[in-house]
Amino acid sequence: MAALALGLLSCDDRAGTDLAGETAVRDLERTRGEAVRRPSRSEGVSQGRANLVLITLDTARADAFGVYGQTLPTSPAIDRMAREGVLFDDVTSASPSTLPSHATILTGLLPIAHGVRSNTGYVLSEQETTLAEILAGRGYVTAAEIAAPVIGRETGLAQGFAAYREPGDFDIERKQILLADVSSEEGRRRIEVHERDGADITRRGLEFVAEARKSGQPFFLWLHYFDPHVVYQARSGFHPDLDASPYHEEIRYVDHQVGRILDALREGGLRERTLVVLTADHGEGLGEHDEQTHSFFVYDSTLRVPLVLWGPQSVPRGRRVKAPVRTADIVPTVLDWLRLPSPPGIQGRSLRPFVTGRTQPGPPAPGYAESIEPLALFGTSMLRSLRVGPWKYIHKLEPELYRVDEDPGELRNRAADHPERLEEMRQRLVAFVREGGRDRQAREELDATRRAQLQALGYLGIESPGTFSDGEDIGTVRGPDPVRSVGDFDAFLAAHRALFEDDPVGAAALFRELLDRHPDSVAIRLGWLEALLEAERWSELVPVAQAVLADDPTHGLAAEGLGMGLARLGRLEEAEAHWRRAADRFPCHSDMTSRLALFLGEQGREVDRVESLEAALERCPRSGPILNDLAWARATSKDESLRQAAAALRLAKAAVASEGGVRPDFLDTLACAQAGAGDLEGALQTLDRAFRLLRLRDYPDALVAGIEAHRRSFEGGSSGCGSP
Repeated sequence: MAALALGLLSCDDRAGTDLAGETAVRDLERTRGEAVRRPSRSEGVSQGRANLVLITLDTARADAFGVYGQTLPTSPAIDRMAREGVLFDDVTSASPSTLPSHATILTGLLPIAHGVRSNTGYVLSEQETTLAEILAGRGYVTAAEIAAPVIGRETGLAQGFAAYREPGDFDIERKQILLADVSSEEGRRRIEVHERDGADITRRGLEFVAEARKSGQPFFLWLHYFDPHVVYQARSGFHPDLDASPYHEEIRYVDHQVGRILDALREGGLRERTLVVLTADHGEGLGEHDEQTHSFFVYDSTLRVPLVLWGPQSVPRGRRVKAPVRTADIVPTVLDWLRLPSPPGIQGRSLRPFVTGRTQPGPPAPGYAESIEPLALFGTSMLRSLRVGPWKYIHKLEPELYRVDEDPGELRNRAADHPERLEEMRQRLVAFVREGGRDRQAREELDATRRAQLQALGYLGIESPGTFSDGEDIGTVRGPDPVRSVGDFDAFLAAHRALFEDDPVGAAALFRELLDRHPDSVAIRLGWLEALLEAERWSELVPVAQAVLADDPTHGLAAEGLGMGLARLGRLEEAEAHWRRAADRFPCHSDMTSRLALFLGEQGREVDRVESLEAALERCPRSGPILNDLAWARATSKDESLRQAAAALRLAKAAVASEGGVRPDFLDTLACAQAGAGDLEGALQTLDRAFRLLRLRDYPDALVAGIEAHRRSFEGGSSGCGSP
């Protein structure tokens, strides 16, 4: 059962600790974040240095807030914050996607420099210097409360944070939403999504502030709220006046959370010692330019975001800055306010002169933004925009030019009316990209689990092209024009939405239609592959998976799908040969070794099963999942000669310890090993810990049922766990 559960339980159930017993549950909160490298403290930190709280609201367009013109009652707390601080009226994000935008917010670099171009397939390089690293080096206590896996530890944004709590951690509260379900009496079903509820972000943030205040050290706290992102579904009845506009009700919900943070700083006497910066990573289309969500176009509906400074007396009260600014300017502005130098090579610049008026700020810097999704999905050129004063240029096959001060909705393309201005802006953009870019592609391999998590949140899972050069892309504009592809973009979203809502057959049909129109799109082919896998349409899946692997032999999802398809079709020799090749090709990919072991076990080949796991463990001796699988085999094998109680116990303890003692499936294996060694009392105590963890998450029914069956067996005096 524990081995079977491995394929069902998300790989996000990680905790970077070495605890294996009762303390793994009791002390989980205190140990969170050990996987992040801890920065060193510098000497000479002055007493009384200002604290910093950075609040990023995901998917929050500027005009969703009252202070930016919204007439619905969405933002009383943030409106008050703006009245008590500094509001920047015209702020451009660097990207309409979460990860590249946050990489810019935390480094002061644009995507052409830091190299993170999309939500999937990228990681911020350790060569870059983050705001957290700078402040940690100055003695700040650093912590981040992250609401979505799109900016989890694996993305590199955790650099410099001593604690980094995210949705994959156990000590958090995930958001729950209702979906239509014709099979239930109520016609709806409640599911837990892989994001944290805003209230959980606030609760943990306030706990950190209370602890940091006791220490007397300055602190940097980053709070990331994800609630306004699709699916829009604020807590039931949160604000009935906004029921007709679920997106704006979510904005009101995060506004409430921000208000709680600001109230705590006021009431705790920390306002005068804490600089608070509030912004958003990007906006939301809401149907403008036929874009319902974000990440595809570079119009201001998804690029214009709020920016508010609040806190000490050094921050003027009620100041409104009209000049165009950028989220890339946040890092140098914060460092300037904290009297710290900016790192060399930073592309943002301090906005303090715009606020204080003590020095001449000079003309606003050009506002650059980009979207790689049209390139990754349809093979067109990357979408790029450049804002210079009131003019905004969008670089594509059919270029667009807007005077945004007169036309904020970007409804009147003036490219034909101002050909000289159009050419001037084009040349400025080309020069800007070539001068500021580094052609650094901070790519990462995206595993199937992480891809599924992102897709469940509405992210496309579009992986970037294998080879890409800004210099080449900016010089040659390719079609089709993204405006003409927005319908297929929506269809792509609809297909992934169907997967999320457990309709793989419908998703497969949508992907198939898209592939007919875009036969060279890798992203669409991969979506079709996933839908066929979920629908268990094995005869269709096998040739698709083979085609994907022919282009990319290291594609994990295709490798898993091909092996499962061959086995289900009865092509057992081919399946075994494939699983063995996959296990060699992905030596530490636990899913591949587990699949091979499971396949051999299903064939009754117990000796081969154990030998395959032992070979995998030799290659990856610290792999928790492989340790767990081998422990389960040694504890439960039908072949008595393979059951080794002492070895099973040793392996199970190592597996539990390897991932912090917080995986109930690993604890189940340990309990079975203890029972096999004659320690039924210890086995029951281990299962008690497993059940405490099960209550923290929604786990697969098969895992829960298996653990319950094992406890009944142990309580009845039996030491057996049955066969997987």
